[in-house]
Amino acid sequence: MLMADRRAKSRRFKVALDSAWNQIDEATKTIASAHHKSIRRVQNELYIGRGTLRSRRSKPNVWNAFCWKKNQDGENCMFGFLVSLCMR
Repeated sequence: MLMADRRAKSRRFKVALDSAWNQIDEATKTIASAHHKSIRRVQNELYIGRGTLRSRRSKPNVWNAFCWKKNQDGENCMFGFLVSLCMR
């Protein structure tokens, strides 16, 4: 009886997910046609591509973070900064 209950819950969950994906697909088609864009372009802008949710990269690249920080501090020429580090 417990297994039957789990299977029923799993089935309802999958039906709910399918319904949500169908609504997202319809909204994507509506946006694409209203703004004269391709469906793939809208999916990529929504980070949905190929039916799975995509997320932005959550692990920052240390070198890019360093370069960004130095650029924010007013260091315009990264090569000049690196040369000054090497000269020390």
